[in-house]
Amino acid sequence: QALNVIDSLCFGASTTLKTKASGGIDNYVYQWLDNNTTLSNTDSLKITNTQSGKRTYISIVTDGCSSPDTSKLEVVFL
Repeated sequence: QALNVIDSLCFGASTTLKTKASGGIDNYVYQWLDNNTTLSNTDSLKITNTQSGKRTYISIVTDGCSSPDTSKLEVVFL
């Protein structure tokens, strides 16, 4: 799993986080989380900075064959 990486986002700005899966069986299931809340079940997640602080996003990809692949991305909202 590969993520497009940003580390900060200015107030009012938006971006899309995207994960790309490879290997395994080509039947990928995607999940984006913020803490334990599911935000998206696709390979991408649009985020907008509405308040300052740091948020951690978690991307989980499963392919029905191997264990889930989990990546964390911290974004600082300025």
